[in-house]
Amino acid sequence: MATVRWILKTVNNSDIKGLVEALQISPLLARLLVIRGLTDPKVAYSFLNPSARDLHDPWLLKDMTKAVDYLIRAREENMPVLIYGDYDVDGITGTAILKEFLSEHGWKVDIYIPHRVDEGYGIQPSVVDSFCKKSRRLLLTVDCGTTAFEAISYVKSLGCPVVITDHHEAKEFLPPADAIVNPKRSDDEYPFKDLAGVGVAYKLICALGEKLNLNGHGEKCLDLVALGTIADMVDLTDENRYIVKEGLKRIGSSQRPGLSMLLERLSIKKPEAQDIGYRVAPKLNAAGRLGSAEDAFSLLTTDNFHDAVRLVDLLFEYNSARQEIEAEIFEQAARQIESLQLHKDPIIVVRGDSWHIGVIGIVATRLSHKYGKPVIVISENEDGVRGSGRSVPGVNLLECLQVFSEHFTEFGGHSMAIGLSMEKEKVDAFVDSVRKCEIPDQSENGYVEVDAEISLSQLNDKLFEDLDLLEPLGHGNPEPLFLVRKASVEHVRFFGNGQMNIRFQLRQGNTRFDALGFGLGHSVSKWNIDGTHVKADVIFSVRNRKTCANLNVACLMNSENGETSSRFSVGFSTKETQNFESEMTHRLSHLDLVVNNLFPGQSLILDLKSRNTLYYWLVDKFPKKCAFVSLNNALSLNIYQSLLRHLVAKRCGYMNSLSDSEKRFASKVFVTVTLFLEHCEKFLDKYDLIVLNEPSVFFAFEKDPQVGRFLEIVRKNPQKFVAVGVKHPPSMSEKLRDLGLEISYERSQRLGFGIIDTRGEVESVIDEVMAFVVSNQKTIAGLFKTLRAKSENSIILIYTHAMNSVQRRGVVDQIKKRRLDKCIFSTNTDGLPTLLGTDVEIALIDVPLTLFEILDIFSLQESGHVLELCYDQREVSAKRNELRLLFPTEDQIAKLAFEIKVKDSLSVREFTEYLLQEGHIKSPSYAKIFLSAFKNMGARVIEDRIYLNGLNPQKTPLRCLEGELEIRYFNQITMPILVRGVRSIYKTLSSAEKVV
Repeated sequence: MATVRWILKTVNNSDIKGLVEALQISPLLARLLVIRGLTDPKVAYSFLNPSARDLHDPWLLKDMTKAVDYLIRAREENMPVLIYGDYDVDGITGTAILKEFLSEHGWKVDIYIPHRVDEGYGIQPSVVDSFCKKSRRLLLTVDCGTTAFEAISYVKSLGCPVVITDHHEAKEFLPPADAIVNPKRSDDEYPFKDLAGVGVAYKLICALGEKLNLNGHGEKCLDLVALGTIADMVDLTDENRYIVKEGLKRIGSSQRPGLSMLLERLSIKKPEAQDIGYRVAPKLNAAGRLGSAEDAFSLLTTDNFHDAVRLVDLLFEYNSARQEIEAEIFEQAARQIESLQLHKDPIIVVRGDSWHIGVIGIVATRLSHKYGKPVIVISENEDGVRGSGRSVPGVNLLECLQVFSEHFTEFGGHSMAIGLSMEKEKVDAFVDSVRKCEIPDQSENGYVEVDAEISLSQLNDKLFEDLDLLEPLGHGNPEPLFLVRKASVEHVRFFGNGQMNIRFQLRQGNTRFDALGFGLGHSVSKWNIDGTHVKADVIFSVRNRKTCANLNVACLMNSENGETSSRFSVGFSTKETQNFESEMTHRLSHLDLVVNNLFPGQSLILDLKSRNTLYYWLVDKFPKKCAFVSLNNALSLNIYQSLLRHLVAKRCGYMNSLSDSEKRFASKVFVTVTLFLEHCEKFLDKYDLIVLNEPSVFFAFEKDPQVGRFLEIVRKNPQKFVAVGVKHPPSMSEKLRDLGLEISYERSQRLGFGIIDTRGEVESVIDEVMAFVVSNQKTIAGLFKTLRAKSENSIILIYTHAMNSVQRRGVVDQIKKRRLDKCIFSTNTDGLPTLLGTDVEIALIDVPLTLFEILDIFSLQESGHVLELCYDQREVSAKRNELRLLFPTEDQIAKLAFEIKVKDSLSVREFTEYLLQEGHIKSPSYAKIFLSAFKNMGARVIEDRIYLNGLNPQKTPLRCLEGELEIRYFNQITMPILVRGVRSIYKTLSSAEKVV
């Protein structure tokens, strides 16, 4: 890595003298102004004293008159306005201020903010289609639209007017919108080109307010305009200085509950631009990266204190999840770079399966800092490939990659950051090409420009006042960097993830300052500091000037041996570190004996809590490929869904007869025995460990042909298998031994809960019970409506497996803090309802598919809980009938095949309509079951059309085979137990020898 040198910026001393005399300011402040190109006293004075006079006339923006006219006409005609925003802070704040202004002044307004992962940047035709087809409405964009030719053309074809507000670079040709307000249009003569997207939206509000003769219309929203402007890193010059300076004042005394609560949680009392850029904006952006940006939008616009508290908690959950996902991907990428020696390449390219695209840009930034080279991080999944790249000073990454444009389906960015997408087949060729490209020699760029050389004793109140006058500091007006030579670096302490940061004292003579060096820990650790001090030349900026000033160190140069530690080469991170022991980390500490001695050929008998903990370790920590095989879907989902509560990102897959077998199998996958048998050779060849989940159930059905075949495979390949079970019937040890699996560990625990029989009496428990558990997800909506009708003001939480990991974590946090009145849970949550406390009664509302769903409610083994069984006998029979609908018989499928094979092909829609018309299914959602069966039998589905010429009615579909085990298990094991008295049910559940 190149040695970092420093260069003192040169200025004309006569310019400094002129400003000192004209403005009566210090020579240091004058020097800093001249460095910024401000040599004219009038211009410099305006820079130091931004005011509303600096704001340019909004009507100077091209098409502003048209935009205002269209919006006024929409209000007069009572035409709804759809504000289409963007998922970053700039887009969110712009959407917020327009929504608030238009709603307050008589417009009917809807908003839409796209999902970063699912939809990506820009206007999606499918989204505007659903809005614009309802009725004629005006589309108003924020922070997007300038290049959306297809989407805008489509909206116009529907007869809807379109107004674009944007600030991104415009091409020579513009989309056919009715008005395009963008200062970067080539034909726009607006005097300042660097407004953020929210800045352009603010200009529209100013123009509308003027047109409507409103007073002070633009002032009240300046807090959000400043927030978005800082977050988008546009130049803090010209009118942006007033917008941000005035906006920061309003943020500090904000009347917005959400923003005030967020600042309070971050301990920010008098916000500066750096606080917004490095601490507030990342929290808001985390929502768009991992979950829904509408959560951040709601936080900024809510006027409800309780909602604000909930949303701030949720944002911190998002941010924690983002940090964990980012740290994991960063670690994987760094290992890849080291093991493959990629740091020797001119441009480093790393790639991974399903790396979260919401954080790969941050990972690329950290890696480019660590290695001092441009880095491209690529995420590959079934839907394609997306990548994000970050460069280093002196290398125009956009220009470097232009020559590889034939590889890309999408490509864009600027010199320091790019985004791309491509087809999976082209990744290898692209990576090979990039490794051979040439970039400028970085040894010529390893220097830091310093604004002024000072002594520590000059860091006094007067200097701090001068720096305050330069505020707001940020992009286009960076923090001044100062150089102090041969200062003593003392009392060094390392902190943060991987000890990457340092905290120390800097002393020169009798003057001392506390200092922080983010990203300097690794290199400073090599200095062999002897416990006292070392002399160094230090480059730094000054932070917290209004309270207790400290130094934010950018670069340390050892005066004695010339070694350099620089944030410009090894990274600069403001990531807040969190050191906490997770629930699973604590549980794993009690399972060391098992995980440290786990190898194939074993059988483990565990209590449910230990079993789930072991499975978590295999999914999250075990470095090799692992498959979990269960008898049927009910048992497979029991373990898969329970683990979802603990996984930050989706690190495992679930496959059954409805899965697309053409897609790549996940490295950690949960499958039914039917699917395993269909792809037996692949599992044995590709997976290092195969877990036989709950062997007692397999032995209960050992005479079934599928089970018999599976057990024979285990018997022939014991070196591949581990059996893990909760139940241990007397004969099981011998049967496991016959398979070549010896019991090596056994742990059991008595049940600590009681059961009350309230079957058929749901209405009587609804008012009393706090926690409701449901097996059928379709039950949740009706139950929620019932609870809401009984108490409109209650806080009712819902936890389901349909939520993403961040949403689940948010609900879990609320449950742990008891911030709710009632909660509805899906089954299979690894004991989540019991976190509410032992004083809480839990009601099982409907019929489970397996008794393991009941055991799972109490998997954490806290004693004192009571479970109320609320299902009735009729529901047990109804569950059996529902299984028959979900798993049609071979005869039903064959009959349908003969009926429909008279056609050569038909559309999926025609197929669904036929099934409904002939009574084969009761709702369209069941059609995919029959379609999957037909595909198993040789039918082909191409572009939403089913081709039947290859259909073989004699072939047994996987769904039918799976259904045999699903229905037999429910009929022979689950149902007979559920209809007994509660004492008998309890005995069965509590006995380690009883198969459930």
